[in-house]
Amino acid sequence: MKKDKKIGVSMLILGAFLLAATLMIKIPASSINIGEPGPRLFPMIGTLLILVSSIGLLVQKAEPAAPFMNREQAKRLVFLAGLFVLYAAALYLAGFIIATPVMLFVSMTMFAGKKKLPLWIKLVYCIAITAAIYFVFYKVLALGLPKGLIRKLW
Repeated sequence: MKKDKKIGVSMLILGAFLLAATLMIKIPASSINIGEPGPRLFPMIGTLLILVSSIGLLVQKAEPAAPFMNREQAKRLVFLAGLFVLYAAALYLAGFIIATPVMLFVSMTMFAGKKKLPLWIKLVYCIAITAAIYFVFYKVLALGLPKGLIRKLW
């Protein structure tokens, strides 16, 4: 049995269990009287999505699987994961204003591939994206962004 078929069968069993559990949720009489869907609606939608997806996995035609990623893509994935760990550390130490454009610049350079953007365009993009995120989160939504340990010490 292929991996998709095993997942499809297990999700079908889980879906049946969830369907039974969802049908056991009591609907208050007050909800029925005023036409509200009650507390069963969203669990039922989620359960039906699981059931339909599992049936889709069971009936699809098996095709020979291509490798998920090649060696070069795996290296880029590991590099990107490391970049995000460094970004988290930089957010803590240097703050959003400094860490974000640096992370954007490095990731933009990495994903540019054979397309070589001029340095000034990369810098403009990094600063504009950082400013836009800062404006939306700090000014519009009034949420705090990491200031960094270094700025707190000053």
